[in-house]
Amino acid sequence: MIETSSRTTHQNLKNAKIVASDRQLTKFLIVSDPLHMKRSVLMARDLGLNAYPSPTPTTRYRSLNGQLGFLARETYFYFVYLIFGI
Repeated sequence: MIETSSRTTHQNLKNAKIVASDRQLTKFLIVSDPLHMKRSVLMARDLGLNAYPSPTPTTRYRSLNGQLGFLARETYFYFVYLIFGI
């Protein structure tokens, strides 16, 4: 099953929780970019999901600059989430 109406990770997880609840599913496999995994799983568990990480074997960010930029963005949003819960 795939949830397609969300625009953010948090929305996606909230919507997935509803979809799963309707089908009495209790375990979640979070598939995402390796650099995004820590924040994704944290959000899922904070929403009460029994979540397991499954990072993709590759990232769409091919260049070192792309990876560093994405890592900086994820680090920023990870701390924003820890502080503000958003």
